[in-house]
Amino acid sequence: MSTPPPPGPSYPPYPQQPQPGYGAPQYGPPQAPYPGQAPYPGQAPYPGQPPYGQQPGAPWGMPPMGPPPKKSNAGKITGIVIGVVVGCFVVGGIVREFLPGAGASHSSTAPSGPRYTLIVPKTLDNGTYRIAQDISDTIDRQIPHDGNGMHGMKAVGGQYTHGTKSLTYTGLYGTIDDPDRALDSNIDGMNEGEGAAQPVPEREFTPKGDDTPVTCGVMTKDQAGTEITVPFCSWADGSHEVSVMEVDGADPEADPASVDLQAFADKAGRIRDEVRVKAD
Repeated sequence: MSTPPPPGPSYPPYPQQPQPGYGAPQYGPPQAPYPGQAPYPGQAPYPGQPPYGQQPGAPWGMPPMGPPPKKSNAGKITGIVIGVVVGCFVVGGIVREFLPGAGASHSSTAPSGPRYTLIVPKTLDNGTYRIAQDISDTIDRQIPHDGNGMHGMKAVGGQYTHGTKSLTYTGLYGTIDDPDRALDSNIDGMNEGEGAAQPVPEREFTPKGDDTPVTCGVMTKDQAGTEITVPFCSWADGSHEVSVMEVDGADPEADPASVDLQAFADKAGRIRDEVRVKAD
């Protein structure tokens, strides 16, 4: 019977690199996203890549658009309608006001009265809506500040949510020579966006508890086969102009004729008291 050879030297096991699990750190430098993939959170876009959440050539603030979501998916539709409202209505309406000859002239000098600046509160309508995003800088970078009777204008705005409802408030303040023309131009510009229509023409409403009217109507936006209903109210004077728009993700394709514009005007009147501040 042969004697077994003596055991050789023992070595520690080769160290195994742990597999990253949920919450475990990733090893190595972050990799570039695949084409069309958004950067990882906190990772800056690579050169030539559009900002996170924006498609090349899409209006600012417009999220990537896929197939129309189901009505029951209120969260997704709410996210989409925010982009639709901001990208297709707001900027087009504001920019048009500064174009030479835009709107019919109503007066040559700004009316007398109190002057206002605008703020972006954390809540609107007595705390009903909470801010999701302050979009003031985004708007202000993309509009003119002087032209067509508009002088030293500053843009502000915010996106707010309440349940399935998404509300966008935008405004300009400075000096407006012809507030009626500015308001007309703003509404005309919002109607000029691709796929936009206005099935309910604008008219004046007097908010409850107020004596200064607002101008309200209903627009629609055809987005990927989904016709989204967007009620709006706007107002302007010699120092500021504001538009308020809302979409309900629970029923984004509501019949435009079913919108209670008096109730929306009442809401706009309450919001007006919250966003404007008398200038010193």
